Amino acid sequence: MTTAPRQTLRIRSQADLVTVIPYLLGFHPELCVVLIGSRGRHSDHRSFVARIDLPEPGSTRSAESAGTVLVETAIRAKLRTAALVVYAGAEVLADGGRPFVRQLTDRLTAAGTEVQEAIRVDGERWWGYLCAPRGCCAGSGHSIVPPGEPGGSALIAAQAVAEGWVPLRSRAVLAETLRPVSEIVFAAVDQALAELMERFARQSDDAVGAWRRLRLGTLALVEELLGKGEAGEHLALTPAQAALLLTGLQDRRTRDLCMGWTAGARGRAAVELWTQLVRMAPPPLGAAAATVLAYVAWQRGGGALVTLAIERALAHDPQDRLARLLADVVFGGVDPADCTPADWLAGLDRDELPGVTDAEAAVGAAVGARCA
Repeated sequence: MTTAPRQTLRIRSQADLVTVIPYLLGFHPELCVVLIGSRGRHSDHRSFVARIDLPEPGSTRSAESAGTVLVETAIRAKLRTAALVVYAGAEVLADGGRPFVRQLTDRLTAAGTEVQEAIRVDGERWWGYLCAPRGCCAGSGHSIVPPGEPGGSALIAAQAVAEGWVPLRSRAVLAETLRPVSEIVFAAVDQALAELMERFARQSDDAVGAWRRLRLGTLALVEELLGKGEAGEHLALTPAQAALLLTGLQDRRTRDLCMGWTAGARGRAAVELWTQLVRMAPPPLGAAAATVLAYVAWQRGGGALVTLAIERALAHDPQDRLARLLADVVFGGVDPADCTPADWLAGLDRDELPGVTDAEAAVGAAVGARCA
């Protein structure tokens, strides 16, 4: 299942609704149901997006089970209104999906969520379920016109350009953006991690000072890299930089500070930075980096990227408390506006950062596991 927070968009028509979904999710969906809901009576800035796969033809899993998940999600998110978009050919669901949508609409209505729109998309065309009695969606349906093209939404096109949204071809293509780098790069990062730990060992008489310098060095490097990304420079982490960041993120306060950069061009650069670090993180050390990426992407409307990053974090460390908490919050339908970075993070006096934590043991264990 994929969830995504609200975006700053106005959806004025059925065509707008169909056009904007790939931008909200980050990819063009296939064989799934997308629910766009609002916590108000009308579409507003506190909206919510969820996507769940439909069963493949011949699967023993039923479409109704997917509907159950969406209903439970709507209840947890306290949605008052919703729109449903089914991505499937007319032959995939019985009678073109009309019984399925009717049942899902009834269940959502009974749960307190009014379904204001329901649409089916197949390839480059769409049909409305609720407008069927009027006959306006019969026959060949309506073409999906990309934003910016004649007949397409100029507003969505402008917003996509401003936010840097580029929906990828599929969820699998999006997943490739987090594909781990080669074992050669892993080995280089491992070597850099080992050298970093050796330097710490030589400073064992001043462990507090050594870890304080690590924290400040990590934050300084993040600020430097985000500044470059904000200025439009391509970010390319070296193994030594990756080792420093992976080590520094083991400290909870440093990690929390890094989660504070989510807005504007700096937030876009943060997604690029943490994506790159996740790809370079040798298991099991990447849980913190993937959790930071998931949180920043969630605050920025990262759609499926949020889910993929959470999955990567839990794959690195199934017991990571922050990753598990974030998974509960995201999949529980909590509005990211209710979980923004605390105001005190931006103005935190770094001289007040605490002393040695359990980071040294965590990093040492991870490096040892990889090098064993």
